[in-house]
Amino acid sequence: TSQWNKTITIRKYGDTVWGLPSKEIIQYMRDVFPKDIEKENDGKLIDFWFSEECPQIGWVDQKTGEIVVS
Repeated sequence: TSQWNKTITIRKYGDTVWGLPSKEIIQYMRDVFPKDIEKENDGKLIDFWFSEECPQIGWVDQKTGEIVVS
């Protein structure tokens, strides 16, 4: 079960984004990040980045107000 659904989200810039302080988002990432990774191409790490546990990481373009996602 993803902790994602337990967070506060808001509609902003046409997308749903976390309405949480950066410190709480960083702590969430630390809590759910796989702890037993042995090497950089470990399958658990790759699975994490594409799972529901990992939110999309993006930023707001200051000129256009659009969310840019990596």
